[in-house]
Amino acid sequence: CVMFNYRVYSLERDGHIHNAPPLLACAADVAAEEQSRRLLEDNVIDVWQNMRLVAVLTPDKTENRLP
Repeated sequence: CVMFNYRVYSLERDGHIHNAPPLLACAADVAAEEQSRRLLEDNVIDVWQNMRLVAVLTPDKTENRLP
């Protein structure tokens, strides 16, 4: 099984990075989103795979899936 590295950025309301991004190793985008959702608190989370933005997760449980 091939694993891909994803970075998870927690963003403040003003768009600044809240903390150092953890690195996740996942087989697919969906798995990275699921693992990232566990880190979701009061901040927006951007999920990146290299230079590709995979998803934007928000505290109100809505999400913006990107193609």
